[in-house]
Amino acid sequence: KALPLTTCIRNLRTGTHRKELYAFIISQYAKARGLDEAFVVEQGLKSLELFERNIATKYFLKGLLKKK
Repeated sequence: KALPLTTCIRNLRTGTHRKELYAFIISQYAKARGLDEAFVVEQGLKSLELFERNIATKYFLKGLLKKK
């Protein structure tokens, strides 16, 4: 049984942070699973942007706490 799409996107986003490479990887994944390629790439890029924003926020807050 295949994993849900959101789980797969979450797992694939840790492989690279280069958006064009990630889009290629996720599009190939969508083709292999027979999914709508444009939709999967769009959702994947949104997920990657959110992931990167969360990491940046985390390190920003950690920096603030270390300065005190």
